[in-house]
Amino acid sequence: MREAGLKEPVFADERGSFSVTLYKEAQVTPIHQAMGQSDQETRLLVFLEEPRNRQEIAEYLGIGTVSYAIQAYIHPLIERGLVNMTIPQKPRSRKQMYVRSVNYGRKTQ
Repeated sequence: MREAGLKEPVFADERGSFSVTLYKEAQVTPIHQAMGQSDQETRLLVFLEEPRNRQEIAEYLGIGTVSYAIQAYIHPLIERGLVNMTIPQKPRSRKQMYVRSVNYGRKTQ
């Protein structure tokens, strides 16, 4: 759970019944808040742990227009150095994918 950025499960034993609560949302830690990221940006960066194409990103965000998803969400993260293009020399390539930067989460001086 921790590796995926998810909250730890909650186990409860109440009068003969047992329940487990699992969370599907990424946990926002103080370092993310200190970096000025919104919850949505943080979840997107967790999603971009693996390279994703434009369509996958738009679907994940629930946005019907792929170009809007890239302009509104990905380009600002690229400018802040949090997301990298897999083919930076061809930014408009149909094979372009986006992945979280290896520097994500490191403190900058």
